[in-house]
Amino acid sequence: MRQVDLSPSSPASVSKGWGAFFNPPVFVGTPLDREALNRQNNGCRAFVKALDAVYKGRQMIVSREGLVVLAEPQMAAAVELLNEVMVVLLIRSVPVNGVRETDLLECSIDTANREIAGGEWWHEARKQTSLERDFEGFNARFYHPDNVRSFIRRAELVTSHPAARADLRLLMEAFTLHQESAFAASFLLSWSGAARLLQAEWRRQTKQPHGNDGAESVNSDPCAEVARVIEELYSCNAVDALTYQEAKRLREKHSNIIKSEREATMGESEACFHFFLSQLRKSLSSAEL
Repeated sequence: MRQVDLSPSSPASVSKGWGAFFNPPVFVGTPLDREALNRQNNGCRAFVKALDAVYKGRQMIVSREGLVVLAEPQMAAAVELLNEVMVVLLIRSVPVNGVRETDLLECSIDTANREIAGGEWWHEARKQTSLERDFEGFNARFYHPDNVRSFIRRAELVTSHPAARADLRLLMEAFTLHQESAFAASFLLSWSGAARLLQAEWRRQTKQPHGNDGAESVNSDPCAEVARVIEELYSCNAVDALTYQEAKRLREKHSNIIKSEREATMGESEACFHFFLSQLRKSLSSAEL
C-alpha cells in the first residue's frame, strides 16, 4: 500500500475540495489491509488511498479510513454530491448517514498524482478517524475498493435522472433524521416519498399522464388521494397483499400524526423508512437503474 505524502504539492496541481467520512465507519479494504495499515502508520501523518475515481467531472479520492474527498470548491455542491454517493450505499444495504455541512473537512487534492494533498485540515481529519475505536471488534465494516467504486459508478447513473435524484435525496434525509432521533420528521419524509412512488406506479399502471417531467417537488402534497391509489393498485394486482396492508397501516399512522400532532415512535419511523426504501428499490429496478 502506498501512503499519502503530506508534503506540499505544486500549487498548480492542487485543487481545493471537501471531504467527509463514511459514518458509521467503513474501512475500504480487508481486515488484512487494516492490520498492514496499523503497522505502516505507527503514528505517521498519512492517509492511504484506497481508490480514485471521477465523479461528475470531479476528481474523487477515497482513503482506506473511509474519508471521501471531492475536488469541488463549493461547500453546498460538495454536500449534495457526497450525499449522492452515500445514499447509494444506503440502498445497497450499507447504512451510512447523510453528510451535513458541519461534517465537512476542507481538503486538498493533488490532481496530477490523484492523491490527497497536505493541509492544516489533516489534524482535524485524523481526530475524526479514531481508528482504534472504530475498526476494532465485530462491528467493523470492511468493503473492497471495487465494491466502493461500483457504488460511485451507480450513484452517477441513477442521479442522472431528476426524479430518482429527488427520491434518493429524500431517502437520505429521512434516514439521517431517524438516526438523529427525529422520528416524526423522518416518518413524514418517508411517507411523502413512498406515497409519491405509489402514485407514480398508479399512473404507470393506468397510463395516466404525469403532471410534470417527473421531478415532483417534495413541498407538494404527495399524499393526496393516496388511499384511493392504494386500493386501485391492489385491485389491479400491482401490489401484493403485504404491501397493500403495510401501505394502509402507514397511511393511517400518517393521518394520525398530522391530525393529533403527536410524535412518531422509533419503530414507526423505522417501518416507514423501510417501506419507502422498498418502494424506491422497486421503482429503480422498473426503470432499469
